[in-house]
Amino acid sequence: MPGAVPHGDGGGGVHLRTLPEGAPTSVQALARQLGDSEFEIAAALRELRDRGFLPKA
Repeated sequence: MPGAVPHGDGGGGVHLRTLPEGAPTSVQALARQLGDSEFEIAAALRELRDRGFLPKA
């Protein structure tokens, strides 16, 4: 589903919420699934974490 919803608009967060329990959620796995670079995925995850949508590890 690459490009369906820009990650800056919450697409990455929506994708994470739809994954089945136990699905791989590493930066590398998400980059493969979404068709984006690892840099873009990491930046989107940091933004979601900084805004309180993801727990701080």
